[in-house]
Amino acid sequence: MRMYRRSEVSGLLVASTLVAVTLAWGALDGSPRAAVEPEDPSLLAGPLIVLTGNEKGFIRPCGCSKPALGGVHRRATWLEKLRKEEPGLHLVSLGNLLVKGGQQQRMKFETFMMSMDLMGYQALAPGPGEFSLGADYLLQMRSFASFPFVGCNAFKDGERVFKESVRLGDGPYLVTGLIPAVSGVEGVVIKDPATSLTEWLGTLDANHDRPVVLFNGDRKGAVALAAAVPEAWRGQTVIVFGGAFDGPFELTDTAVPVVSVGSKGRFLAYLRPEAKTRLSHFRLEEEIVGHEDVSMMLDGYRQSLADEKLVEKYPRRPLENGYLGDASCVECHEDSCKALDPTPHEHAWASIKETNDHHDPECASCHVTGWGDSTGFLSEAKTPKLINVTCEACHGPGEEHANIQTKTPNGKLGKNFCVRCHDPDNSPHFDFAKYWPKIAHPPEGK
Repeated sequence: MRMYRRSEVSGLLVASTLVAVTLAWGALDGSPRAAVEPEDPSLLAGPLIVLTGNEKGFIRPCGCSKPALGGVHRRATWLEKLRKEEPGLHLVSLGNLLVKGGQQQRMKFETFMMSMDLMGYQALAPGPGEFSLGADYLLQMRSFASFPFVGCNAFKDGERVFKESVRLGDGPYLVTGLIPAVSGVEGVVIKDPATSLTEWLGTLDANHDRPVVLFNGDRKGAVALAAAVPEAWRGQTVIVFGGAFDGPFELTDTAVPVVSVGSKGRFLAYLRPEAKTRLSHFRLEEEIVGHEDVSMMLDGYRQSLADEKLVEKYPRRPLENGYLGDASCVECHEDSCKALDPTPHEHAWASIKETNDHHDPECASCHVTGWGDSTGFLSEAKTPKLINVTCEACHGPGEEHANIQTKTPNGKLGKNFCVRCHDPDNSPHFDFAKYWPKIAHPPEGK
């Protein structure tokens, strides 16, 4: 794996982002109890373990909505600053960097690995997202990373796939990983997480070791793991999972502490197991200037997508009904087309081309017409009439409609259609009742 030099980052950070937001959650329903003053020194005692993971493919923010939080380039900038204040901090990831396999995801994973090498990670616990890339590929990538992959319940040919655990520095904290039992991969045996955890704890020294368990499953599974921790280990063990909330939080109504890292790479979770306030977090705001070297890696990732022509190679379903483009629609629906001209849909392609994201299938899919259809968008050069979100992006291919006056394929549209692209990940502020009137247009033109 290519190693990048460390460079000095001169970007200024907005003052409001310099304070980590301290959270103390008092119940399983996530209701907060009183916030604690962060300046109290007793709350910040002991070593700091910075937790990340559960990015779900968001190596950088989408950018379609504001604020565009997160990104490994901002993470690297902040960690470089934080290490000057906390030189002994530890840095680990519970995995689930991805959500699926495929060529683009492998390219993304390799970019994640390079950035994590530079940031000085000490462990990664691969999750279901990583296993979707294939066990053999993961084993190959393990040999390139400068930090260990950890996990105590994944086996291949009778041997553990990854290192069982890793100690953080010279201290008492030992990190292992657990993958959910349902996440079987061809050729890999996933043993029961609770049983594997109990067996692993049995090999440790309860008078000295402090286990940190990186579980890349859901909240229910994390709570079940906490209940399975033997009594002798309940004062020392911490369970970490991804969670579905935007920011990190802690469950307190459990047998042992259970903490979440949040999702989509928007936050850094700060775990201080020995402090009165165990968990706090930092939000990676837009104003944080991206680390120069990691930004170069992201540029390289974008260029690789372009070089591999992944937009053109994207699998497409066979379709006979053709897409005609807006010029055909305006012949009969002039008033409707005029109503759509000033909307952002008409400039959707330009918005991702400006950021050099038009070669990314994950971005292009919602910024063109006919994505995923054999008669739909292929590339700007081959199908220029299908860039942007045009009439047929919503109503469906119009060839049969124009030739034999059939109804449009998608019929009457509503919120359920819009949220295919305006989803919580990419359009978190979308309000159908507010935005629908902006594109509403008469059913018939002239």
